[in-house]
Amino acid sequence: MKNIPFIKMHGLGNDFILFDFTKKTAKLTKKNIINLADRNKGVGCDQVIIMLRAKHKKNDVMVEIYNNDGSKVYTCGNAMRCVAFILRNKLRKKNINIETTKNVIKNIVNSKSAITSNMGTPKFSWKEIPLSRKMNTKKLNINLKNTALKNPSTVNMGNPHMVFFTKNINKINLKKIGPKLERHNFFPKKCNVSIAQKTSENSIKLKVWERGAGETLACGSAACATTVVAINKKIVKKRKVNITMPGGKLKVEWNKENNVLMTGPAQMAFTGFVKIEN
Repeated sequence: MKNIPFIKMHGLGNDFILFDFTKKTAKLTKKNIINLADRNKGVGCDQVIIMLRAKHKKNDVMVEIYNNDGSKVYTCGNAMRCVAFILRNKLRKKNINIETTKNVIKNIVNSKSAITSNMGTPKFSWKEIPLSRKMNTKKLNINLKNTALKNPSTVNMGNPHMVFFTKNINKINLKKIGPKLERHNFFPKKCNVSIAQKTSENSIKLKVWERGAGETLACGSAACATTVVAINKKIVKKRKVNITMPGGKLKVEWNKENNVLMTGPAQMAFTGFVKIEN
């Protein structure tokens, strides 16, 4: 049994347990992760983040990301800001490059409330998302009975997302429809589900069901996916969008270089030690 230090952080209420294994490594099993993430029996979180030594010298760290059900995912926008904030203090620099298993996320840390993460380029082809077969990714044949939700768009922003726009998201019971949509047979690797509502010229209100984590107070990659869909469908006119989620606000820009930039806060909650049984 090992006593391992951790950091508890959150980005707009989307919360994480972070482990720094860049110098001293330890192994966490799926059971360890599930137990740690349990809000009644463990520390409690949406995702567990493991920081490892970067494979390439030009990068500052490599991260592995696990949902609270123990499943591994490729990116998490809110977690990237938290890791970047930790490393800014540790390395004394504001430009932080984070390796994931898929790509490199470049971050600029100006303050704990203004961290910009380059979430990369959106992917739209059915194979890249991925979908189970070729279909129109701008208008999926998904219609929910007794709701105003129909024909979502889908995009990959490091994770697969489906995005619905509706006139009133308060009428949508995400806890009821989220689990079914996450596991829809169009998505062989499951997906994140976003319910969005335009609230002003370039502002959107958003609720998200994350695959493997459930309904969260905020989701960075979902905010990016929703922004991209809103621009493509001409729901908004500008390429800079304000996204408001239950946990707070993010600023998202889909720039001319085809990169999606997300700016928002990262907050430290507390630190501690956990005993891990392997």
